[in-house]
Amino acid sequence: MNNRSEELFAPTTVLAFLCYFFVAASVTFGGAFPAGVFIPNMLMGAATGRLFGSLAEMINSSAAPKGTYALIGSAAMLSGFTRMTAAVVVIIIEATASLDVLAPIILACVISRATAAYLIGASLDERLIIAKGVPFLEQGAALQ
Repeated sequence: MNNRSEELFAPTTVLAFLCYFFVAASVTFGGAFPAGVFIPNMLMGAATGRLFGSLAEMINSSAAPKGTYALIGSAAMLSGFTRMTAAVVVIIIEATASLDVLAPIILACVISRATAAYLIGASLDERLIIAKGVPFLEQGAALQ
């Protein structure tokens, strides 16, 4: 990567972006106007992954490119948020057209989903459905 890109995506800049975007996404989600959380989650995951990639590069100079960590972080964040592991893996692999990162993305998505389910339980969408009182079929509901 050229020096200009390294300047633009320095760890301090990425950390500042992550903090700002977390606050901005939280405000827009809680506001009374339509704003999605799908893309903000992917961006925050990419920023977190890039920071992890910077740390990995400091520890081991032959680590994978930071962009690869950003891609994996984006997939992991989205998988933990939506609880859609297989769909997220397919979307990311289709978008990149590369099977080289398939195994790390699957691993990151599975770990992210399991961690989110253990720490939080239901996904945000499911929690919103319950909070609004929208009727829906439970997972084990019997068909009549």
